Amino acid sequence: MTNLRLPPLRHRELARILADLRRRLAGKVDVGLLLGSGLSSVVERTKIEFDLPHRDIDGYPPTHIPGHPGRLVIGRLGGKRCVIFVGRFHYYEGASAAVVTLPVQVAAGLGATAMVLTNSSGGLNPAFHRGDVVLIHDHLNLMGRNPLVEMIGQYEGNAFAPDLPSPFVTMVHAYRTDLYARLRRRLAREKIALRKGVLAAMLGSNYETAAEVRMLRTLGADVVCMSTVPEALYARYVGLDLVAMSFVSNLCHDGGDGEEPSHEHVLASAAQGAHHFSVAVEEAIRLL
Repeated sequence: MTNLRLPPLRHRELARILADLRRRLAGKVDVGLLLGSGLSSVVERTKIEFDLPHRDIDGYPPTHIPGHPGRLVIGRLGGKRCVIFVGRFHYYEGASAAVVTLPVQVAAGLGATAMVLTNSSGGLNPAFHRGDVVLIHDHLNLMGRNPLVEMIGQYEGNAFAPDLPSPFVTMVHAYRTDLYARLRRRLAREKIALRKGVLAAMLGSNYETAAEVRMLRTLGADVVCMSTVPEALYARYVGLDLVAMSFVSNLCHDGGDGEEPSHEHVLASAAQGAHHFSVAVEEAIRLL
């Protein structure tokens, strides 16, 4: 399905964006990689072909949030040719579903067959520690939003036509958790521990209340963020293999124990854990 034609649910400028990038790009990419808050150091492990600010890509919108520089990098990482999105868009900043999912749309349009989503998250599981790397095996969508529903509402045709990708997307076994055992062994050689967990996605932009932290634990969530799930839903819609990884930047406050989160704290934590997380992402891509 990917790279054959543009799916009906897409950003209105996607064709322009892809045309601009294809003029610069010789051949396809293998993997799309979307970097979360403060996680741009992954690019330092990449053999870069070109590095473009969003403003230099025809039709591409700018990013606004600190820790999301707004660059698109093409290069080799983990033995694969990757398109790396250094900065994402969020619902909490007022972005539409078409904009929030744009990096996945571009990756699929450039020929990627897999999408790796990353985020900085709050740790809910009492066994987790700040700085942990977590491979996501499932999620709870508590954002009150679904990008496919919003995009269906704006689509002028029949998004459910039998010759189009179906918006009835199954999310059972959506994430490539079969990588966990092999990835864990590889990271152990580097003395990097790998966790596995359920991601809860909240709308933001506020951090969770103590009551919400207790609720999320009761629901079975291990980490929480304000992103990733919308992009995951769209990645499955267009048929991409899907990997999601969280960096635990703080421990959620339940009213008794935990840390008072702030965006500055999240970015500082990501900088401190940059090496371990970058190695983990590179090795995950190598296993795809």
